[in-house]
Amino acid sequence: MASGSTWSRKSSSLSEMPPKVLVCNGSEGSAHEHRCGTCRAWKSVTEFYKDSGNTASCCLTNSCKKCKDTRNHQTVRKPLGPLKNRQLMLKSRYRLTYDETVWLYWDQGKVCALCLLPVLFEKLVVDHDNSHHPENRHRACRECIRGMLCNDCNYRFLVCVEQFPHLQTKLVKNYLKRRPFATCI
Repeated sequence: MASGSTWSRKSSSLSEMPPKVLVCNGSEGSAHEHRCGTCRAWKSVTEFYKDSGNTASCCLTNSCKKCKDTRNHQTVRKPLGPLKNRQLMLKSRYRLTYDETVWLYWDQGKVCALCLLPVLFEKLVVDHDNSHHPENRHRACRECIRGMLCNDCNYRFLVCVEQFPHLQTKLVKNYLKRRPFATCI
């Protein structure tokens, strides 16, 4: 290699290579280059952000600016909105579609299934039998679903009635046996 030529990584002569330095992550590289952990390319140190998690002034982020910006742009999620959030929760927790939940609401007469007071659809919660799946009480299969209740009935009244069976009326006993989706599977 001629004395005036520039150095390349493919050069076989060790005497012509620039000095290697240890970068913060412990790897070797030239003093003005850093290897991107994402695209694996050697790039100038100006193409990296400074690592805010490291107090040393020499430390750079593991990924170059281009890869980091691309990844950050891809991970930003748009808010779904309350209706879409409810649909996703119903599907993952109870394996119900939104339409099936609306059908359940209309089937029980647009009222809470226990207190029989009219309640808006958005204010009702899906009630299920927790004893059917004791290992995970926040997930339910379709056979567990009993109906839709207002918050007061679901969190106060129903808990008390399930613990003390002598307080159960005929309406409550019928509700606790109810399984509208047990035959629809």
